[in-house]
Amino acid sequence: MSNSYQTGNVVRMSVQFADSAGAPADPSVVNLTIQFPDGTMYETTYGTHSPIQQSGTGAYYIDYTVESLGRWWYRWWSTGTNTASASGNFNVTDWS
Repeated sequence: MSNSYQTGNVVRMSVQFADSAGAPADPSVVNLTIQFPDGTMYETTYGTHSPIQQSGTGAYYIDYTVESLGRWWYRWWSTGTNTASASGNFNVTDWS
């Protein structure tokens, strides 16, 4: 079951990357793709004037204000060392 938020809320989307032994590890490149309910996408890469923040080794997040009603999807993915991906979704409803 996915979380539900209301328009105007700030939603935190986060990920934890690990090495092959399961220990927290930073990938070479961290990317995030967010798909809005209308199907358009926003893509950003950590460290390139991006709103992605790092909170610890291998731990990244973005705080995003949601304004569109419907189902939102997001996918974290990395390249280089410690390559992995993780995805999630949530619903945005009106205040009424």
